[in-house]
Amino acid sequence: MRDTEKETELSALPNVVKLKLDISEPLQIQDVVEKFLSGEQVDVVFNNAGYLLAGPMEGITDEQLVSQITTNLLGPIRVTQVFIPHFREKKGGLFINTTSMSALIASPFMSVYSASKAGLEHWSFAMNLELGKFGIRVKTIIPGISKTNLLSNADKASSVPYTEFMNKVLSTFTGPEILTIAFTPEDIAKVVFEAATTPVVAGILLD
Repeated sequence: MRDTEKETELSALPNVVKLKLDISEPLQIQDVVEKFLSGEQVDVVFNNAGYLLAGPMEGITDEQLVSQITTNLLGPIRVTQVFIPHFREKKGGLFINTTSMSALIASPFMSVYSASKAGLEHWSFAMNLELGKFGIRVKTIIPGISKTNLLSNADKASSVPYTEFMNKVLSTFTGPEILTIAFTPEDIAKVVFEAATTPVVAGILLD
């Protein structure tokens, strides 16, 4: 995590090691992963870091655009890339990547977020084919509406002509009707655990 001092619950659990890592920094990814692998074996890598950039395309700055793609798409790709040799040498391993329903169903004012998650979804599919012959699998978790702080913590862009429409759209994601069908973090955690512990019984191998 970027700031290990902010987290307190994991510290109370046995066999948990916290490491400082910002997945937008390629050299830091390389350094942290290599140091960790020098003394540990890894079976599952769960790429879950990400955030929402919300707003009209017309109002998004280039800095916001680059940051969203770097965190949501390039981050998981770079983390995965560093772990691949470890899994290949041990002839097995699993990558789990969190994408989003937005990867499949587009929403206005979330276009770049949708692009980043759609890219991660399709990249994961391709990597599963590429790495399968080495006993390495890639799975994706595709959450729908969730009771998390994704929207409240979103990086928001604005442009006056879109304000009313944007506010109307974003408010639907926090309305009482939506929340009745939203998943909790615990619901999603159960799916992740199942994905991490259930063997793949079928797959496609290109040899």
